[in-house]
Amino acid sequence: MKDIVVVGARGLGKEVIGYLEKHGGYHINCVLDEIAMEDCLGYPIVHPDKYSDSCRDAILAVGMPEHKRWVLERYAPLQLRWTTFIDPTASVSRHTHIGEGSVICSHASITADAQVGDLVLVNICAAVTHDSVVGARSTIFPYGLVAGGARLGEDCLLSAGAKVLPGVRIGNRSRLGAGAIAHRDVPDDVVVCGNPARTVFESKRNANNVQA
Repeated sequence: MKDIVVVGARGLGKEVIGYLEKHGGYHINCVLDEIAMEDCLGYPIVHPDKYSDSCRDAILAVGMPEHKRWVLERYAPLQLRWTTFIDPTASVSRHTHIGEGSVICSHASITADAQVGDLVLVNICAAVTHDSVVGARSTIFPYGLVAGGARLGEDCLLSAGAKVLPGVRIGNRSRLGAGAIAHRDVPDDVVVCGNPARTVFESKRNANNVQA
């Protein structure tokens, strides 16, 4: 069995622990987090400043892209090696690329010539289909879809049931609300909702209005 550390003791951490237990090929040493709790599903929670175990193989169980960036900086002194995990029930083509440290959850689907970056989360029943690209640290929540030839930038979030239609490009750090459908390109640093998706929030980084 492979020794592993789970980084994140919140909801996604519990899901990841469940996947690892079901898989049976991992021994969970502990859960790293700064939450004020002693254990997560029976595994000890260790503050990163107090971690002294020799195991450096870890799974990032953090969903929100901005939290991933914070964890990467905060935990950098530990020199963790981010492990890719693909649940056995997921359908992943051999003609695809899954980046380092990504987590592909149960019943997700990654099809031919799709490219998934580092530290991406593809949650339950989500799909990344042929010739599409998902940038590093992005998250696709349950039943989200990145359709053929679409491109999701870095640090993006697709909420539950959100869809990016074929060929559409989503800019870095942008978000699609639950059930949103992007028919047109979306720039960096915006939040879009609805069908067709329309801008509901714009970061100061981006002064352009958009209808997706």
